[in-house]
Amino acid sequence: AKAEASRQGITLPTIDTTDVVRALTRQSAAVGQVMARSISNSAATQALTRYGVENLSGADVATAVGEHLDALSSSYAEDMLGGALNQAQNQGRTAVFEQAPTESIYSSELLDKNTCENCEAIDGHEYDSLADAQDDYPTGGYSECLGGPRCRGTLVAVYAEATTPDDA
Repeated sequence: AKAEASRQGITLPTIDTTDVVRALTRQSAAVGQVMARSISNSAATQALTRYGVENLSGADVATAVGEHLDALSSSYAEDMLGGALNQAQNQGRTAVFEQAPTESIYSSELLDKNTCENCEAIDGHEYDSLADAQDDYPTGGYSECLGGPRCRGTLVAVYAEATTPDDA
């Protein structure tokens, strides 16, 4: 975002990332809890299924649950990690946008075969303010994205005029 501003003739100061880091720390803890709970629920469901139907011993149930967990795909974890990284990037972008007056803020969606209809519809939407844009993009991607954490949408700023660090 800072490089984008620079290409528009905008010179921005180094931003204080304290608030961004604090928010990302909270988000990463929440993502970790969601992922741990998901794995725990999967293990519990398998244990109940195996124990109740197959009348296995506790050790056999534990072995079966372990085998089930080992066989799980990594796609869920990859989706969650990708979403967290996109959130982090977009929160950093927002912190940069706050450093200078913008002429406009608009949405930008990666338009390819994986773009959902909601993201396709919002692509290029111009917002009256950064606050309005953040209503639709509160944690990174578009809030109405059908892909959830896989959303690759972002916000783009067009700055009002060239500034220098002394002006900011």
